[in-house]
Amino acid sequence: MTQISPRLFLRLILLLVSLIVQRAFAVPDLRFDVVTFCCGCTSSSQNLCQEHFDHMNFPSPNGHYLAMGNDDHRTELTANGNVLAIYYNTLDKTWPTNDAATAAASINQWVMNNFTNTGPRPDWIVLNEIASSTWTPNPSYRTWIRDVVHALKTTYGYTIIVYAPYTNPVGTAADWQGLASDAYIGIENYLSGQEISAQSFSVSWCQGQYSSSLVNYSNFGVSPNRLILGEHFAQSTNSTGFGRSGVSSNNWDSAIIARSRGATNVAFAGFIGYSWGANGMNVSQDEMIHFEDTYATNPLPRKTSVTLPYIIDQPLSQSAVWKTNVSFSVMPAGKAPLGYQWRLNGATIPGATNQTLTLTNIGAANAGAYSVMLSNVAGTTLSSNAVLTIFMPDDHYQLSKLWSLAPGSAPYATGSTNLSTSQTPLQRGIAYNALSNQVYIVSRSGATTGLNINVLDGSTGMWLYSLDTTGISGGAIVLLEMMAAADGALYAANLDVSGGTTPSTFRLYRWTNSSPTTKPIQVFQGEPAGQATAFRWGDAMDLRGTGTNTQLIIDSQLLAGSVGGPFAAILTPSSGAMNQFVTTALTEPNGSGSLGRSLQFGAGNTFWQKRKGTALMQLSYDLTNHNSTLLMSVTNLPAALGPVAIDLARGFLAGLSFSGNSTQPDAIELYEIQDLSNPVLIARYNFPTNELGNANFIGQIVINGDRLYACDGNNGFLAFSIIPPVIPKLHLNLSNDIISIAWTNSVSGWNLQKTINLSAANSWTNFSQLPGQGMGTLTITDSVTQGSVFYRLRKP
Repeated sequence: MTQISPRLFLRLILLLVSLIVQRAFAVPDLRFDVVTFCCGCTSSSQNLCQEHFDHMNFPSPNGHYLAMGNDDHRTELTANGNVLAIYYNTLDKTWPTNDAATAAASINQWVMNNFTNTGPRPDWIVLNEIASSTWTPNPSYRTWIRDVVHALKTTYGYTIIVYAPYTNPVGTAADWQGLASDAYIGIENYLSGQEISAQSFSVSWCQGQYSSSLVNYSNFGVSPNRLILGEHFAQSTNSTGFGRSGVSSNNWDSAIIARSRGATNVAFAGFIGYSWGANGMNVSQDEMIHFEDTYATNPLPRKTSVTLPYIIDQPLSQSAVWKTNVSFSVMPAGKAPLGYQWRLNGATIPGATNQTLTLTNIGAANAGAYSVMLSNVAGTTLSSNAVLTIFMPDDHYQLSKLWSLAPGSAPYATGSTNLSTSQTPLQRGIAYNALSNQVYIVSRSGATTGLNINVLDGSTGMWLYSLDTTGISGGAIVLLEMMAAADGALYAANLDVSGGTTPSTFRLYRWTNSSPTTKPIQVFQGEPAGQATAFRWGDAMDLRGTGTNTQLIIDSQLLAGSVGGPFAAILTPSSGAMNQFVTTALTEPNGSGSLGRSLQFGAGNTFWQKRKGTALMQLSYDLTNHNSTLLMSVTNLPAALGPVAIDLARGFLAGLSFSGNSTQPDAIELYEIQDLSNPVLIARYNFPTNELGNANFIGQIVINGDRLYACDGNNGFLAFSIIPPVIPKLHLNLSNDIISIAWTNSVSGWNLQKTINLSAANSWTNFSQLPGQGMGTLTITDSVTQGSVFYRLRKP
């Protein structure tokens, strides 16, 4: 007899396929300002702090762009209806060493490292700048600049502004036309306060200077709609020829107004302000901010009415568990009044007229594609579709608690007295040896005193004995991280941090087995990256392989005396004797932030890193060139999530969530990550006490076979069995007209079926193609056109 699980039927995923709609073109005002922080800089002539940013982030009806050096302030921009753009300050630094394709790839990699930590990569990039001394005489340089810009547009999809230090174009018209076909040209026509004062603050004079640039570029065949006017706002000294140029405060106010009004009368496509933090006159911060406010009151690049709604952040697809709550939201640019109307599968949802749509106690009827129509006096804009996928709880891996240790319950489980008092955790990690079913907890009474490695039964948490620690000494913390290899060998390392120009001394120890009489052997001692200055090594470590194939990865933390870096290092045995390890160092661009973090090997030459409040990052590493490259930045995990452990083969992630509340415990949160861009929270498992002080968010999670163990500094330990799903789960991914249907292979014997009519009992048909296999899943692709398609798994 054929059976279909009722729960599985309820878990059907509804797919709305590519609704064909006309979306009106909408953009914020093409008003850009380069705002790069320089707060507390050593040079007194530079000053741009949070207060400056707050005033440059002024709200306006249509919103505008701030070009910045990273995405740390994305949320603040979005809250004011403004849009983040990228500012890249060294366009031609690799000329002529790198070809154009390599240079463009390097720029894109820099962007990915710095602009994907709090959200998706921005579309707009401002490149500074064409070198006037090279552009004019050197045709190869002109070709190189054009090719770099072309690659950034066509290969990486950027919308580009290139700063050109020419009030009027110099060189060949073909080069300017070619550049303008791929980018906006940011014309540096800087009118100084001194010049404008000499012209009695004449708006018409400013207009004439700007018009001259537009006419001359147009005479070179560059359309005005590809030209952006650039102006300089430095607090510069007398006779500099740009910015304030030494004039009085009142005169600089008048000059800013005259420039702005002159610019609005010229048909530039946009406007870009530069050098807001330069302070050669050493004026007060309040005076600098006053001029920012003067500038903000003038509409640029021209006086515009309200434009069509522009969406900064589209609603995001989500997966959620049956009978939970979900919300969709949209973030528009600007502050002009807007109307909202949410839709499901193209049909209006009655009463859903807010910026955020919240669905409670979700069921099968809620699955589908959600969009929202934004409207204002200029017209309407339709968002992209966000697909809601609904799973049953038993479709996922679950955790079953084996045991826990609360702070104070054992000599090797200590903690702070409360949330506000945060002593340095004396236990910072946990290791599990599947061969012996043993857990290891490194405990100390102080940074370098009272060392004890406690051996516990992995199933019960019962203390068994202590490991031999003979000969272990040295370091700022005598022993911290510990790992167990699959062959039963154990590894542990110290933490060292030195001041000034003194390098750290990292020590790695190895036990051949877990016998209480086995003595450790020191297999490495030194500065892992061969550096002569101070770095902090030992906060995080991971291990893979056995015997001569053993690899350990460690990373460093920058210190005040660090020069270069940060770095990571791979440690490997130098011989079959396993008594000496060597390191291969590599640069690691994401080595700043809280001390507490996770470090985990990925597939091949990749690794993962996660800190509280930052993205989950996957990097590849190259031991030949001694560098690493950011591959992926997962930004939609909660900010409260700190160290994580990832199991891609089974499609889940466990993370340490810090409550930040003395009346709530920290927790292990379990996520389904078959689609890493859309993690699904499955369950929370609380630590055994309300949160106690752990200021550096130190902790560790270990996944090994069917076990998961977790340490939360000062907050105790948790141990779990990993329970597989009782039925497989489906996951859909739509790209254009191709749908990828994947399901977990943790249980077998299920057939994939589809129908376009749920009311017809005999309409379900099997797929004839065999599924592909990989990453713990089976996958089939299907071609779809319009309408709704339903999929289910059926077990004969």
